Amino acid sequence: MEDPKFEDRPRRNPDAVMAPASLVRKRNPMLAGKELHDAACQILGVRQAYVRDQGEERFITASPHDTILFPIGHALEKQPRYDWYDRGDGLKYGYLIDPQQDAPDGSEAN
Repeated sequence: MEDPKFEDRPRRNPDAVMAPASLVRKRNPMLAGKELHDAACQILGVRQAYVRDQGEERFITASPHDTILFPIGHALEKQPRYDWYDRGDGLKYGYLIDPQQDAPDGSEAN
């Protein structure tokens, strides 16, 4: 299956950003980390973003509780929660596959 094209992404702020770790490593890590955080806030449309180290990538969302995969106990456990769109410069925008399915009990997610 072909990866979705960036220009076909939903026309709203993404729910997550994935950035290569190399963006932080290439320069002063403290300064680059702040720049990455600030850029992610702007992309996500939020005042605070949470950056998680995923090895070679950084997973960034508006909530510290977000996960890349559906959690254990969810009907879709261990499956991706996001459709990812590659921006072409190393950043990927993630859009929740179905926010209504986010809660394990089937209730609407907050």
